[in-house]
Amino acid sequence: MRELEKLVNGQRFVSTKMLQALDSVQVGPEFYTGHGQALSFDAKSKRLWLMAEGDDAYKQSLTQVDLKTLAPVESADFSFTDPRSHDKINSERNFAIDNTGNMYIVSVVTNKTKKDTNLQNGDVMLYHGRMVDGKPKFSITPTVIRSKPGYYTQFLSFNEKDQKLYYITDGAYLAIPMTKWLVGSLTYPDFDMGVYATQDGGTREFEAMDWGPTHQSYLVVNRGAELMKGQ
Repeated sequence: MRELEKLVNGQRFVSTKMLQALDSVQVGPEFYTGHGQALSFDAKSKRLWLMAEGDDAYKQSLTQVDLKTLAPVESADFSFTDPRSHDKINSERNFAIDNTGNMYIVSVVTNKTKKDTNLQNGDVMLYHGRMVDGKPKFSITPTVIRSKPGYYTQFLSFNEKDQKLYYITDGAYLAIPMTKWLVGSLTYPDFDMGVYATQDGGTREFEAMDWGPTHQSYLVVNRGAELMKGQ
């Protein structure tokens, strides 16, 4: 779509295949939501939820989108606050929903955001919650995962079949049993993990992960662009 946009804006020739691709895309009405960061399908309501960053580093929004019209149905702003210091916490860029409507956001501790001496740079925390009276209500799990894999958080995906959250970074992933993480009984042997490297030792940029009708995994990879299908 970006290549097509460049051609149209530059008043250059557009191929028949590109026009066919454009005809297959449904475009909804324009609406302002900030900088879009994550999109997740809610199987319970049969709608999409878009998470976006607001005008500052702390404000976030969740917008419910109707699948038929691609128009926003409802929207709610929220932010995370440290319960002890009451300082606002930087917004996050990942979001997942399970098959019953529960919502999940992963937060990574940085040197700038850590306040607790027990936390370290790179620790992974999980917020979980759901919509209550039109507003997102989140709590934090008691277990912290020490030292995330990879460099940059890219995506969070829920697999209904194995009930695991897949935390995706550039070139690596963690598959984490959701229930154990929520109740605080998670241990190291519970993890599945993997690291993917190129022949020269670099990593690929993982962009998104989703699951087919038979729960087969699909991974979108950038640099170069590729769709990978799991076994």
